[in-house]
Amino acid sequence: MIKLKGLLLLAILSAFWSCKKDECEGKEYYTADSRVIEAIPYTDKQVVRFLTNRGDVILANVKRSFEVERSDFMCDEGLLVNFNTGDPLPYMQIIYRASSSNGPVIQINFTPNRDHISYGMQILLLEGEKMGAFLPGEYRKAIFHDTITIEGHSYTKVVEIVDTAPAWKGIVHLFYSKAYGIIQFKTGEGLVVSRQ
Repeated sequence: MIKLKGLLLLAILSAFWSCKKDECEGKEYYTADSRVIEAIPYTDKQVVRFLTNRGDVILANVKRSFEVERSDFMCDEGLLVNFNTGDPLPYMQIIYRASSSNGPVIQINFTPNRDHISYGMQILLLEGEKMGAFLPGEYRKAIFHDTITIEGHSYTKVVEIVDTAPAWKGIVHLFYSKAYGIIQFKTGEGLVVSRQ
């Protein structure tokens, strides 16, 4: 009888302690903007093919994960899309964090040599279908195309971002659409990567 009471007490206590409190209760909570989630068209387990001007064919497996990051003071919804090629580092990443104080911004990171050196560019979602460059200025400009032909293929609603900062090795030219994602980009070192 004592053994049965002990087991019953243990079951009640373990149920009590295993019930997690809402880790976000009382914290500032940042909710993801559905426009941004929809503007990143890649699906989990999708295989994406890229071709470089060096003749490299890159097959990347997409890992799309929606997550809530929890810190001491806030909970932040976000989307992470990794383009994995079998190397320890993702070939490319697309990152969105709801807590960005700069509005709905999509961050694209690219690791061309898988050497822990990553280059990035940010896309700012504007009203309606339009997109632009995050923090445009003297060196960074954006052009929105209703239609554009790139390497013989026609695309609609494409943002073209050009970064002309001197000696910049990162992404200097990017074409992106909400329907297709990354169409093409070029680095300051002359590498051109095109989606196939």
